[in-house]
Formats: sequence, C-alpha cells, structure tokens
Amino acid sequence: MSLINFIEGHKELKKSNELIFFGGSFNPWHSGHLSCLKLLPAKKTVIITPDHNPYKDLRKADQDYTNIDTIERETKNLDLKVFTFKDFYLKKESNPTYRW
Repeated sequence: MSLINFIEGHKELKKSNELIFFGGSFNPWHSGHLSCLKLLPAKKTVIITPDHNPYKDLRKADQDYTNIDTIERETKNLDLKVFTFKDFYLKKESNPTYRW
C-alpha cells in the first residue's frame, strides 16, 4: 500500500488540515522519540513511518529492535492522533525517509 492510499483509507487523515510525518528507523524506539512527540501541541495528527536505516544492511536483529507493537503501545496515550504506517518497515529494503 502506498502512503497516499493509507491516508485516503483513514477518514480522520483525509479530513485533517495538517499531517505531521515522524519518520526514522527507531532502532530501537526509545524515550527520546516519545519526547519529540510530546513536544507537539495537543490534538495534532501524526503519521509515524518506521523504516530501515539506508546506511545499514538489513538483518533479522533489526526487527528485534524496531517493534511496531512497542511504538503503538507507547504512543496510544498521547494527546495526539497517532497513526502508524507500517509498509515501509515491512519492506525488505532500506527506505530513505531521511530525504524527507
């Protein structure tokens, strides 16, 4: 699924006037990532786009560090509208969101 299809498939994302993308490998997800999100004003809409570091070879161990469930669990109680786009992470190749 493309990111555009993901946005169009969620009514809340489609009607939002502003979307904030939070991309990175999050390898591992840590309190600093959560702190960045906590700096946002309440009720903002955020799409977290975990992917793989384009400068590192992909290994099985990467999946042990970047856990989608952990990201979703730790962001669910924020006063934000948080969505996780998982398709970049699920690809078996590096996906350079760092260019964004």
